[in-house]
Amino acid sequence: MGKIRILLIESSPIVVQGLQALIQSGGRMEVVAVAHSLERIQERLVLNNPDVVILNPLLLDYSKRLIFRSLFQDKPNMPILALVY
Repeated sequence: MGKIRILLIESSPIVVQGLQALIQSGGRMEVVAVAHSLERIQERLVLNNPDVVILNPLLLDYSKRLIFRSLFQDKPNMPILALVY
């Protein structure tokens, strides 16, 4: 079985580095792409075909929630995890 492919959406470089180190240290998962803003998500989804998305929900203001939801219409079973800190 292959590794679980993760798209990480987080604006803080320090948090991204820490999460990547934690995720990849277990050996069963890998961060295949990082998006520092919502504008790059669609490109990362198409190019990297992740299995899971980890997202800082603070990047989603109310006006962007519908746009974000529409990006995942063709992937209704993809887990999206909220990173709250």
